[in-house]
Amino acid sequence: MVALLIKWSVNNPLIVILATIALAGVGMHSFQNVNVEAYPDPAPAIVEVVAQSRGRSAEQMERLVTVPLEVALSGMPGLKSMRSKSLFGLSYLNTQFEYGFPYLAARQEVMNRMLTADIPADVQPQISPRSPIGEILRYTLTCPEDADGRPLYSLNDLRSIQTWTLERTFRRINGIVDVTSMGGTMKRYEIRPDPDRMKRYGVTLDQLQKAVADSNDNVSGDFLVQGEEAAVVQGLGLIGRGRDPVQKTLGMKSPQAAVQYLRMEEERRLLEIRKITLKSTNNLPIRIGDIVEGGPLKPYEAAVKAQGVVVSHLTRLGKVALSRPLFGPQGEALVDENGNRQWIDDDEIVQGLVLLRKGAESLPALQKIKAKIDELNNSPGLLPPGVKIHVFYDRTTLIKTTTETVEENLLVGILLVTVILLMFLSNVRSAIIIAINLPLALLFAFTVLFLRGQSANLLSIGAVDFGIIIDSTVIMVENIYRVLSSGKYPEYPLWQRIVRASIEIQRALFFYVPQC
Repeated sequence: MVALLIKWSVNNPLIVILATIALAGVGMHSFQNVNVEAYPDPAPAIVEVVAQSRGRSAEQMERLVTVPLEVALSGMPGLKSMRSKSLFGLSYLNTQFEYGFPYLAARQEVMNRMLTADIPADVQPQISPRSPIGEILRYTLTCPEDADGRPLYSLNDLRSIQTWTLERTFRRINGIVDVTSMGGTMKRYEIRPDPDRMKRYGVTLDQLQKAVADSNDNVSGDFLVQGEEAAVVQGLGLIGRGRDPVQKTLGMKSPQAAVQYLRMEEERRLLEIRKITLKSTNNLPIRIGDIVEGGPLKPYEAAVKAQGVVVSHLTRLGKVALSRPLFGPQGEALVDENGNRQWIDDDEIVQGLVLLRKGAESLPALQKIKAKIDELNNSPGLLPPGVKIHVFYDRTTLIKTTTETVEENLLVGILLVTVILLMFLSNVRSAIIIAINLPLALLFAFTVLFLRGQSANLLSIGAVDFGIIIDSTVIMVENIYRVLSSGKYPEYPLWQRIVRASIEIQRALFFYVPQC
């Protein structure tokens, strides 16, 4: 086989040269367009299921949610293992499939099986978007400080911006599967009834809940015909008319004015809640403000300072802070007397974690995210005045460092192999012939990676063994050089001597075992 190939190549040098040029061209195109990653995703298809149910103990979650989900998900095609965990109000299942099983097929199978699980009606299990290498960018929200050094915007404000603006913005970017928010507080309006006042006015909790639900809704009426036109009648009952006050702050120039407007809107909504009517006694309305702690407001009292109806937040389970290294005026890292690096802990922050879709390319997604962040930070009217997005981690640096390491290894490896060949062969032409095989083999490797849709990373390219790549070339060229230099087969022309030299080592070429 080798002899026939060598014989054909020697007799058709033009075709071989053109094929080599074509291989180099396709390889360069693949090298420029192949997906570059820091490291591959070695994990098989893993689908995680999360189900939440407030108020249920870990034992109840295990019995009512986790076990029925396990039964429903068991027996799926390609399923290798399933692990579960039950916590207070939370069920978590990790389903791992066999290597080679398509991730999308596994995800669809899990979604279909979840619908058949016999779980409580108020529990809605969801598939987690997390993947082993999905975390590509982290950022925080920053804002100006007042005269006392405290942030102008509250944690409620920053978390609302993160939840209702930034999450939706980043999720629209191609390649991004989700954005996880951490830190801050989730704002809510709380009504704190006074049991004695409720008893005095004869109001129950059910009446209170129903009155708030009925009063916080828009209702549609009939058509109002006016001449040749018909107008739709609608009753606006949403508290604050359902409008987000942050939208009006986007056009403001001053952070202080924006914060003042947000606080005024919160106070107006508190007053609207207090005015909701619960019932009527002797033609006198009984409102929420009459049955809450502290009773009705005095004319001079502000709603935000009173008891009963207040702006609060959901129960917190933790907080997020950021530690930053300290640097000197020249950019040097500061250390203490013991040689330990000095750090400073920032105040509590709101953090966002951008997750990459499994199988998507990191660099294009990161470029789109950074472009969107620059647009949000520098374009007026997209974020409240003074609020900025600060990126403190993204995978671009890691990919760049890994790429530089791989390039250094490849260049040093090619140079080292060429020098060693010159030292041992003592023939420049033979060493050059062998050295040419190295970049061609690497370009062929990039071509295969590009055609298969795989990424060039630290494992696929950085761990290339140059010895294995050039072993066959060294064996072939060395034997041809030995035959030509020793004058063996003098009765044959040059091309036949090359073919015969190839025949001598074809078995060794095909059946040798590299020794490590």
